[in-house]
Amino acid sequence: MTKAQMIQSVSDVMSVKKSEAEKIVEVVEAAIVDGLKEDGEVVFAGGKFKVVKTSARAERVGVNPKKPSEKIVIAAKPEGQKVVFKPGAKLKEKFV
Repeated sequence: MTKAQMIQSVSDVMSVKKSEAEKIVEVVEAAIVDGLKEDGEVVFAGGKFKVVKTSARAERVGVNPKKPSEKIVIAAKPEGQKVVFKPGAKLKEKFV
């Protein structure tokens, strides 16, 4: 689902103008970003899904994809560079 589709869905479900639905989507988006910055995670009640920032990753040795026999050093990454979506139990049930 794209942002435009999300806006249309909110507009249809809530019977509001698209401009109002766009504001709602942007407020939710900003709240998720703020929650990640402040707490490192956003959890929606009911266990439907969770959005989290990953922890720091240490430097490690990997394989060069162009030359599999060659080892390369993969640089360390600071905390919070990657955001991960984790489905909750109730969301998983809907797709099983």
